[in-house]
Amino acid sequence: MADSRILTLWSDQGFTLYLLQEDSGGYSFEFTKVNNEQGSTMVIAAWVQEKLKSPENISVFPTNDYDQGLSIDIIWNSDHFVFRDTINSNEGFQSSTVVLQTKFFISIVYVIWSLGLLLVGEGILDNLHIFNSTSLKCLGYITLQQNSKDSLCFDRHTATLWCLVQKYDDLTKSRTTHLNCYRLPEFQLFSSSPMPRGFSNYHFVRLKENPGEKKQITSPTFTVTVLCLNELVPNYQLLHFVGPKKPYYKQKFQDLNSLLRQIVQLPRNN
Repeated sequence: MADSRILTLWSDQGFTLYLLQEDSGGYSFEFTKVNNEQGSTMVIAAWVQEKLKSPENISVFPTNDYDQGLSIDIIWNSDHFVFRDTINSNEGFQSSTVVLQTKFFISIVYVIWSLGLLLVGEGILDNLHIFNSTSLKCLGYITLQQNSKDSLCFDRHTATLWCLVQKYDDLTKSRTTHLNCYRLPEFQLFSSSPMPRGFSNYHFVRLKENPGEKKQITSPTFTVTVLCLNELVPNYQLLHFVGPKKPYYKQKFQDLNSLLRQIVQLPRNN
């Protein structure tokens, strides 16, 4: 499948889940399996979701059961709704249900499947609402520094959610960006650290495997890396956090090429 309109959402052990863009502009899913003996590809399930408009928000969660086969839950959103599609390697497409409905227009969905949490972005106000996916109870909300998944990072080893949030100071009438760390699933604030001033944007990024730098970044409890951007100067910094208090290692870059040798890619909105 080499069509540019086809995106591979998930693939393992001969099974593949594709997202296809229709000529009409809508989207459809296709779940396939490669027949090892014949070398052919069998379509297990194919279905259209005309309401799907934000493919970047799709999350895929596979579960492999010896008796019932491979099951996959697909979480996606449209307008005021979060949907859950379920497919199975033995039965094909099973269901498509609404798991959450909100009063606001949903801009982003960040799913923490292991803890049963749905993080839902409110586009206009940059608010991120945290819902328990079972009870649908809202545990609270925070205001992100920008409405993007690049402002969120979940660490499964410590069950902590790291967020780049925006705070307003009534005294100075100014806004500042802080790195907040929350304990999950209670959604309790563990710490809040101000980001350095003089930058226009802050994002979580992933590091490349660089042998020259691994000697300096060796902590087994390393959690997140924050990119501080000011493209007008230009000025770039990477802050590597081993815990929620202070960066234990800081890197400065004066040009973009040097920065790109360290990180996997620039954030989507840059």
